[in-house]
Amino acid sequence: MPSAAPNLTNDVDQQLQALASQLRKRREQLGVSATALAASANLSRVTLHRIERGNPSVTVGAWLNVAQALGTQLTLATNPIKPQAKPVNADTNQRIDLNQYAQLRSLAWHLPAAQHIDPAQAFALYERNWRHVDTDILSTAEQALIDQLTQSEGCGILLV
Repeated sequence: MPSAAPNLTNDVDQQLQALASQLRKRREQLGVSATALAASANLSRVTLHRIERGNPSVTVGAWLNVAQALGTQLTLATNPIKPQAKPVNADTNQRIDLNQYAQLRSLAWHLPAAQHIDPAQAFALYERNWRHVDTDILSTAEQALIDQLTQSEGCGILLV
């Protein structure tokens, strides 16, 4: 039985679908049947079908075997992350009042005496403990804080 598919962001899912489409088109261009390619890649026809459909639960090794059997190579391309400068008017001594943000307050349970924390601490708490954030009850103010911290502390990226 196949393993459960991991949760993907829309961007990652689109990249996976594009890769699956490219592999399928390459097989068709070469005039190779799915059965022959699966045998050449040392996997079942069902697994090849799952790869060509972009199923994320198929192992990367199987994807690489298919690429190699098609005479292609999968490579990893990097998109450089450009650090965004903090706004010129940003207050570097800004402190965040934990009592104004319910989710952040619950994430800072280990700081019972703290009333205020700095933005870097707040951002780290959100990133490290995102699985405990109930996004359905986030206030608009707290969502705005998360967006602001993502830009100022995370260079536009929240790793969750």
